Order: sequence, then structure tokens, then C-alpha cells
Amino acid sequence: MTQEDRIVKMTKAALYEQKEKNRSLHRLRFYKRDYVTLHVLIAWGGMSVAFGLGFVIWVLCQVETSGQNRLSEWICFGIAALVAYVTMSIVYALIARNLYSSRYEEAEASSKKYAEYLMQLKE
Repeated sequence: MTQEDRIVKMTKAALYEQKEKNRSLHRLRFYKRDYVTLHVLIAWGGMSVAFGLGFVIWVLCQVETSGQNRLSEWICFGIAALVAYVTMSIVYALIARNLYSSRYEEAEASSKKYAEYLMQLKE
């Protein structure tokens, strides 16, 4: 390996250490399944809180504007809201799973690349 190649590899390794190392190590301290599951649950909890707040605000507006709604209308609305929540939860969980899975895989790939640079410099 020529001196210029060593300098290029050392520079790339130093840039990785400076920019990516902390983020990658944070992700890689978990197993992939644990990392993805934890972040999906956090994202799902945030989505549930937002949906609940929106639902409560909407119900309060409806009660205020029309005071004489029948019980059957409220039951139909409740079922529709439940179906919307379940659908949103599934879609949101799938999107979050794909996002956090790809982030973990990117961290894994960059960490392997960094290890390869270090091994090449060692030779």
C-alpha cells in the first residue's frame, strides 16, 4: 500500500469517527430486532397520543355544535374512529419498522466499512 493510499484511508476513517461513529454505536449497541421494536413502540405511542388528542378535540367540537345527537350516531362514529385508529396504527408501525430497520442496516454497513479501513491500515 502506497503512502497516498494510507493517507486516503486514514482520512476516511477519521471522517467516520468524527461524523458517524456516535450515531452508529448508539444504534449498534442493541440487537437489530430490539432496536427496531423499541423505536416502533415509541413511534406508535406518539401516534396514539396524537390520534387521541385529535379525537377528543373533534368530539368536544361535535358535542358543542350539535347537542342532540342520537346514541346510534355516536356508536357508528366510535366504530369508524376505531377502524381508522387500527388502520393508522398498522400503517404507521410498518413505516416505522422499515425506517428503523434501514437505519440500523446503514449503521451496520458503515461500521463494517470503518473496520475494513482500520484492518487495511493495520497491514
